[in-house]
Amino acid sequence: MEKRTRINHLEELNHSDYKIADDQPNIDNWKIVDRSDKKVGKVHDMLFDKDRMKVRYIITNLKDGEIMNDDRKVLIPIGQAQLNTSKERVIVPNIKKEHLTTLPKYDKADNLTQEDETLIVNTFTGTKGTTQYKKETFYDNENFNEDKFYDHEKNNKMENRTTDKKVDVVEENLEVGKKEVQTGGAKVTSRVVERPVEERVNLREENVEVKRNPVDKPADTSKMKNFEEKTIEAKETSEVPVVNKEARVKEEVTLEKEVKNKEEVIKDKVKETKVDVDKKSDNTKDRDGFASRKRSNTEKTDKNRF
Repeated sequence: MEKRTRINHLEELNHSDYKIADDQPNIDNWKIVDRSDKKVGKVHDMLFDKDRMKVRYIITNLKDGEIMNDDRKVLIPIGQAQLNTSKERVIVPNIKKEHLTTLPKYDKADNLTQEDETLIVNTFTGTKGTTQYKKETFYDNENFNEDKFYDHEKNNKMENRTTDKKVDVVEENLEVGKKEVQTGGAKVTSRVVERPVEERVNLREENVEVKRNPVDKPADTSKMKNFEEKTIEAKETSEVPVVNKEARVKEEVTLEKEVKNKEEVIKDKVKETKVDVDKKSDNTKDRDGFASRKRSNTEKTDKNRF
């Protein structure tokens, strides 16, 4: 049976002698979303390192999300998350369904093992194989970088500042190019017109006339065949005009362009912003930490940052 080594340096914040500092947001029950604003779950609690006073994990239950319908608590490394107080969101931009499927089930801090933490880190980094767990160096990576969790919120505040806190240094550059513009031209269009013409032509026409000449002479008996039936025929012809048209090219019209180059000197003025900086001493102190020890009747609140 595989040996599983439990840890004892992590503790749930809500069940400890510590609480959220007054100047920090209490993110309990805040919605946890991915990059597309799809709900992963909500914040149930956080695990912090009692020895180094730093937050290590966010605890969530997948049944509260939209990605997986699974009644199972899991741990998300603090360096994988980003704060957005304006929308009361905890954003985990790189989380995917396969991550949630692989993450080990979380019960309570006392049951968390070194193998569980190693699997959590390997899930988000995509590392395969066995990682040697060394408490002294295990958290020295971006998965547990608290600054990523807080700095994102700091950047949001910077973006929400009014414009009178910012001076833009602007400088104009003169860029001279070329473009073609139409300055004139010529257009040739052909069209078909008709004009009347007239030509004279002589036409010959034939007419057949039947002439009867009276005679009185004896018939030649040798020509008795004249009593035979006989038909003579003559045809009439006449000429009619025949018209034929021939199209001939009389002229060709073409368009040609003459190209000339000329040089021009462009003169203009450009603007730029000059900034005068008047330095003053800044006594602003660093922001307070994330959590503080619960106030007792005899001691002051301890606001050491995790």
